[in-house]
Amino acid sequence: MSTGARVHDIGYRSYDGERGGRLAAIWWLARWSALRALGRRRGWTAKLMPISLALLAFLPGLGLLAVRALISDSFDTDELPIDVLPYSAYFGVITVIILIWTAGIAPEMVCPDRRDRVLSLYFATATSPREYLAGKVLGAVMPLLVITIGPVLVLFGGNAVFAEDLFGYLGDEVDQLPRIIAGGFLISLYYGLLGLAVSSFTSRRAFAAGGFTGLMLLSAFVAGSLAFPLGGGDGYLALNLFTLPANFTRHVFFGADDLPTAPLVVVFCSVIVVSSLLLLARYRSPRS
Repeated sequence: MSTGARVHDIGYRSYDGERGGRLAAIWWLARWSALRALGRRRGWTAKLMPISLALLAFLPGLGLLAVRALISDSFDTDELPIDVLPYSAYFGVITVIILIWTAGIAPEMVCPDRRDRVLSLYFATATSPREYLAGKVLGAVMPLLVITIGPVLVLFGGNAVFAEDLFGYLGDEVDQLPRIIAGGFLISLYYGLLGLAVSSFTSRRAFAAGGFTGLMLLSAFVAGSLAFPLGGGDGYLALNLFTLPANFTRHVFFGADDLPTAPLVVVFCSVIVVSSLLLLARYRSPRS
């Protein structure tokens, strides 16, 4: 009796294109993960949040430059941007935006792969767990650089354009550029690693975002309680993971001295190291 059944070839097609090597595979994974997290091939609602947050991150600097452009003909505003919004303070101004950005981006990097159980497909190829992890970390850091370094560089460029002596301003302030870039990169690395570490414990994006945000808020409460009501001193403010990156950048790169620097450095580096170790433990082997 004939059942009409047919046998189809369901095997994988061999890849016959250009082979870019292992670094190219990591870059592809990072690029695809970043674009996916920013809403590529998804509805407009998925793109709304990152676009809105990016605009908000640029708004303080652009607003200040717009005010300076409007009143430049009537007042001497050569020093206005530096006094009103120093480069060292910009990271602190947009800390909430960076937190929300990370809470939305980091879970998109790893939670869908765990939920859909496709990690075994990645590791069935030549991609190792550490290469997968490197691609995800790079994919998380790249979008963060847009809202950490980008706005401050725009403010720096605007200040240079509006300065009475463009080349004189650049000569006097050029040392700010490596501080801005280094500070923005370390802040992005901090949030990227910590966000991924928290997200690696669940396959639900909502749980990951809530856990990351809750950790930040809880640390702020604990640090404030130890520093002020219990009289532990300003050093305990370094335990505030929410404000830690901005405070670390102000003290290490811009020379602020309103808080003890050593605790900020120790806690900041500890967060990066612990987050990295957690990620390595969660992705230590294909079976994990």
